Amino acid sequence: DVESFLKLRYSINFKTEIKSKHYSYNLGKQKETTVYTAGVFDLFHIGHVNYLKKAKELFDTVIVGVHNDKDIASYKRMTVIPYEQRLEIVKSCKFVDEIFENAPIYTMDEVLDFVGANYTIVGRENLEFIEKFYPLKNKNRLFLVDRTSNISSKEIIEKIKLNNL
Repeated sequence: DVESFLKLRYSINFKTEIKSKHYSYNLGKQKETTVYTAGVFDLFHIGHVNYLKKAKELFDTVIVGVHNDKDIASYKRMTVIPYEQRLEIVKSCKFVDEIFENAPIYTMDEVLDFVGANYTIVGRENLEFIEKFYPLKNKNRLFLVDRTSNISSKEIIEKIKLNNL
């Protein structure tokens, strides 16, 4: 049960952003470990940078999967920036050690094993999102980090739309 696991690891308020310079699980840097994360990374912004920086502070190696346009279209809006460009943008980030191209939408134990990652990291999301996109058998491989408040690709698009009215 994902919700029970998250409550055990992060407390009852695992969905709530914790505003401190320490991460909610206070583990410090994991030695000799590799973490995997995947995402769209559309309109690459400071929230993405902060997220990847947190991953690099906590783990030795950061592998980032980038979802392709076809897979993204299966569950959300089309991206503004095409896949090949998003891939190059993520590759250029100094906090990224390796790229997993055409990353699957779902992060499962098999994906972590395939890329050689000990853990996966994700920004705090709602429980339904975590259960759907991170169906891990071994819940100890899942780590949550706080998101950067007031920034997302969706919010940027909304601001653009408002300014064009």
